[in-house]
Amino acid sequence: MQHGDGLTATGGSLAIVSTIIGGGIVGLPFAMLTLGLFVGILLNISVCYITFLSGILYLSLRELIPGQPNSLYEIGYML
Repeated sequence: MQHGDGLTATGGSLAIVSTIIGGGIVGLPFAMLTLGLFVGILLNISVCYITFLSGILYLSLRELIPGQPNSLYEIGYML
């Protein structure tokens, strides 16, 4: 079910996650082993929050660019 064309908060966050998931899956077990469980969970929560904030920044930037771009590619191209 699609509500409309363009960039949404879910689409933006999925695009960011898909760009970092390859190295993250390989490095996450090593980071947990090295840092410990508490620091590893704390870092995971902080990365989730930073990803959320970057999605908000993408959506705010989309409103500032003339022409209302519909994808992250168009935002990058216009910038």
